[in-house]
Amino acid sequence: MLSYYCMDYAIVFILGLIWGSFANVCIWRIPQGISIISPRSHCPKCKEPIPFYDNIPIISFILLKGKCRKCGEKISIIYPLVEFLTGILALLSYLKGGFSPLSIYYFLLSFLFLLLFFMDLKFRILPDSITLGGAFFSFFYSLIFKISPPYLERLGAGALGSFLFLFVLIFYFLIKGIYGIGYGDIKLVAFIGITFGIPDFLFVIIGGSIFALLFYIPFVLIKKKRWIIPFGTFLSLFSTIYLFYK
Repeated sequence: MLSYYCMDYAIVFILGLIWGSFANVCIWRIPQGISIISPRSHCPKCKEPIPFYDNIPIISFILLKGKCRKCGEKISIIYPLVEFLTGILALLSYLKGGFSPLSIYYFLLSFLFLLLFFMDLKFRILPDSITLGGAFFSFFYSLIFKISPPYLERLGAGALGSFLFLFVLIFYFLIKGIYGIGYGDIKLVAFIGITFGIPDFLFVIIGGSIFALLFYIPFVLIKKKRWIIPFGTFLSLFSTIYLFYK
């Protein structure tokens, strides 16, 4: 029985690693407006296409010692990290719901939050295709498979979150003359609201804000300069944590 479960976990984790390779493509290409279908994966320095045997999640990075086979350019540690994290998310989703529509729901939501985490951290961009696409997916998938909370609660939370963040954006602009948050954050909050409903989404927003402050304050004290917080990164992180915790 134990070996049966271990085999299940291994298969799910490997499938997650494969999705992790796709996540890397999305993270680096979507914010730059590049197709995720073509061209093939290639080295950013020598432009040589990466053969399939050099594109095996995590293993290729280890065998190549983190360098391009052709030109020796260093490969960012972010690539295997994203693959590993996606494997963990797949495993957590399976533990949460087994082989069921619920586990697919958890995995795809956490996958989208993972993309937003790295996109905002790297490019300071929260693409509509992910935030609004995630909101539509979360709403209609939960509606079809009757996943709680109820759809009216989801819609109410999404609308309330968007309104609150839009109010903050306008108020801060009137006081400071600059935008304290971006429109992408407003759409992300709508996604979070539709995913968690009331009052859970308020807890996620507060938790994400506390996470941001915990990183912002030490940064300012050490670096002696201000930091434009990638708020979407921290909201996405706390959303993922809460998704599996609740």
